[in-house]
Amino acid sequence: EKPSWNGRGLKQDGRSVKQIIILWLENNTMEMDFTDVLARSQGLNASVLGRSQIPRLERQLDQIDQESRRVLSSKSGAAGVAGESAVRLLAEYGFETDKLERSLQSVALLDRLEPYESFDETNIDAFVRHEHEMLILGAMEENRERVLRESREADTLAMDSDWELKKKELLALKRPQAIVDEPPTEKSSSINFASPFRVAPQPRSASSSARRARVDVLYSEVVKSILQSRATPSTRRFKVAHEFEKITVEEKRGFQVEECFRVLKGIAHEDSNTPSLAEGIPPSTEMAITGVLRYLCGLFLERKLRGAIAAAPLVARRGGDPSILGDVRAYLNVIFERGIPHILEGGPTANGLPLWPQVYYLMRCGFPDAAADLAEQAKEVGRKNASRMDTGFY
Repeated sequence: EKPSWNGRGLKQDGRSVKQIIILWLENNTMEMDFTDVLARSQGLNASVLGRSQIPRLERQLDQIDQESRRVLSSKSGAAGVAGESAVRLLAEYGFETDKLERSLQSVALLDRLEPYESFDETNIDAFVRHEHEMLILGAMEENRERVLRESREADTLAMDSDWELKKKELLALKRPQAIVDEPPTEKSSSINFASPFRVAPQPRSASSSARRARVDVLYSEVVKSILQSRATPSTRRFKVAHEFEKITVEEKRGFQVEECFRVLKGIAHEDSNTPSLAEGIPPSTEMAITGVLRYLCGLFLERKLRGAIAAAPLVARRGGDPSILGDVRAYLNVIFERGIPHILEGGPTANGLPLWPQVYYLMRCGFPDAAADLAEQAKEVGRKNASRMDTGFY
């Protein structure tokens, strides 16, 4: 029976080619002629070719062998080499392989990256020892900073307590005769002074701030009363108080400032006109005063000035080489963030900032030499708005 096909490899009755071949082999003997098989296969191909949409591609066996070997050699030799397909794929996505290769070759890997060190050549023990030493040094540094911080805090607390104790001792040592004690109440007591420095009674308050303010007022009144009762015009020890008292009488503030500087120069033995202002101070007391002054200057520098700079670094604009003058100018930037006060306008300046605040804070931080150098430099520049204070200070 001659088979008929429907173009999909199936007979009209629904049997497949495989089933037909098996039936044919079962019904025929193994002795066959391959020429007949070839003729039948070509007939089947011819019958299918008219109905299939797949284009026909004819290759001989030697052509198929050559093509397979070429594909095999191209795949085996493409390892590590940019093939044509890879280049074509990169080009489709907009990558230029030549430009990328030149960019990669221009990178200095030895300058930017550490040389590769194999794991066998690394010294793990040395690395562990180094890390251990760094941890020990870090712990030592943290402990040192903690000890210094606690020491400063303890010194500050001790100084505050000593100051309060001395104030109490002073109040108990000499009380003016004109002090009138009122009957104490449950909250507080009021004290009045019959002296030229008498102040009006303060309103009673139970808050700690009000009580502390009252104690400060009492302390200042006692000090003034002691100076008035014990100082005479012939006493050298209280000549400074009389000098300041005369200064406060003046109406012009500029003159008051200049005279205050003159008296301070006399205290520091820098003025031959008033050499007796610093006489009569024992050497031990003078050394103690010098030590306290240095401590207070360092405390102001670290906590107040540099603390304000660290709290507002963008406003401070601290730059340049590390120096006390740079710290002072950065602190002034923080203080004058909203503008320079009107009282300082028109005065001498240095590096865009008022001159005298810089001089003051240099002296306040304990650097009088730096303050003198700054004022001398401003004087040499010959500023047009220099006042009489420029020549009187030196």
